[in-house]
Amino acid sequence: MEKKRCPCGGTFQDLGRREIRMGPTTPLKVSSLENYSLEVDLLVCDRCHECKLFLPEELAFELTHSPEEHYLREFADYSDEELRRIAEKSYHPEARRAAAALLKQRESTE
Repeated sequence: MEKKRCPCGGTFQDLGRREIRMGPTTPLKVSSLENYSLEVDLLVCDRCHECKLFLPEELAFELTHSPEEHYLREFADYSDEELRRIAEKSYHPEARRAAAALLKQRESTE
């Protein structure tokens, strides 16, 4: 991982992936409240001890991209035959659109 500099002049040290609990810690009605957690990469400055939390790359991609973009990434290495099968069968509409888009892109570059 690339070293990240802190505004104080120090360097952020990677403390690894941690699970951060989200939501109430002392719920009044346990049955009506759900607890959530989020995995983050934790970094701390070796000089001022400031902490930074970063979403893991795979989670950040999942949260910031559409289902169709997920399929485009997943299908990138599929063969033309596999893409045709996906585009023509009863898969999720986003998967079919992504497979068709990849096929069209490959045809235009040939």
